[in-house]
Amino acid sequence: MKKRLFLSFILSCLFFYSRAQALEVQYPQIGSNPGLGGDATLPQSFKYIFDLGMGLGMLIVVATLAVGGVLWVLSSAHPKLKAIASDRISGAITGFLLLAFTYLIITTISPDLGIFHYNPISTTPTPPRPPTKIFSPGVYLYTTADCAEETTPKDPSKEPTYTRYTKSETNLKEMKYKLKSGKIVQGASSYIMFFHELPNFLGGCEQIDPNNQVCLNVTSPAKPTAEASSMSIYQFYTGGMGDGVKFYRKPYFNEAGGWVRINAEEFALGDITFDGDGGDCTVPEEEQDCIKWEPTGQCAKDSRRCPKVTMENINSIETNGDYIVLFFYVGGHSSASGPNPYKWSNCQIFPTPEDLNLIGPKEMKWDYIRKYGDIPNRVAIFPIVSSPL
Repeated sequence: MKKRLFLSFILSCLFFYSRAQALEVQYPQIGSNPGLGGDATLPQSFKYIFDLGMGLGMLIVVATLAVGGVLWVLSSAHPKLKAIASDRISGAITGFLLLAFTYLIITTISPDLGIFHYNPISTTPTPPRPPTKIFSPGVYLYTTADCAEETTPKDPSKEPTYTRYTKSETNLKEMKYKLKSGKIVQGASSYIMFFHELPNFLGGCEQIDPNNQVCLNVTSPAKPTAEASSMSIYQFYTGGMGDGVKFYRKPYFNEAGGWVRINAEEFALGDITFDGDGGDCTVPEEEQDCIKWEPTGQCAKDSRRCPKVTMENINSIETNGDYIVLFFYVGGHSSASGPNPYKWSNCQIFPTPEDLNLIGPKEMKWDYIRKYGDIPNRVAIFPIVSSPL
């Protein structure tokens, strides 16, 4: 037994001495261990020695058991061999138990040393991830679909695939013919925007969703050009709602003709009446709608109803610069097909980004929007900063 321990010690010393020198040969594979080469590290060398030692130990145990078994069979002819065979078999079993406990202890301390699931320790550092591009808040219009960017190094002579906007554009000029998609990036400054089919914020309009910050494709095979001639951009006001927007039946903010105050929300024209701040009707009784007439041409008693807020009944809007009011039509035609069609809707925004008077239109002029086509049937109110961008 002492000779075996001494031999194992000598073999280990020789192996470590060889590891101290540059490996010039490839050591053979042991089980799942791929072996050692000239670029092996110290942990890999220790793993190789451990696997080699466990393998030699198991080989000795098996050989000892085999010899003991042969001697046990021959002991019928030579009784003296029975004691030797018993000693060999018990020694082999003891050796196997020692190997098993050693393996259990070592692999508990370091599971990577397990023979049956060897995982080479990688010395190659993990390459750093490329830095994520940070977009400043604003509206980004792309000349590519799905807001795709160039993947090749930027060529100074090549036009960028996107342009960032933070201010309204009365005329998109060449971008009108190049525009294919767009998105909004929110941050410390929150933006809302609207494409307009015609210059100066007129005609049909479409909004990029300001909440999901998703990309909107504005073209398709059936509609190769965007037809967006202008774009209005506003900075959304998140600090509060203010005092709301007042709609008047008479021009020049004349409360005597009836008025109603609406906070920031969306509603259908005709769903509300001129009831001030939610109280009684503010329209004089003689000017209220009559639902039943007498033969004499007089309105029947108790047949007066407060007029509804419709486009025909709105003659001035007071925004005080803290809101924009968007009139739009729901149910307009679709100019494209696919999962994200680009829909034009006849709309009008008050006040426009060009308006110097941010209080609101003192006298509504609906002539253009009536001539255009679909008459707006809904209103959306957005709180913004003190002045449009």
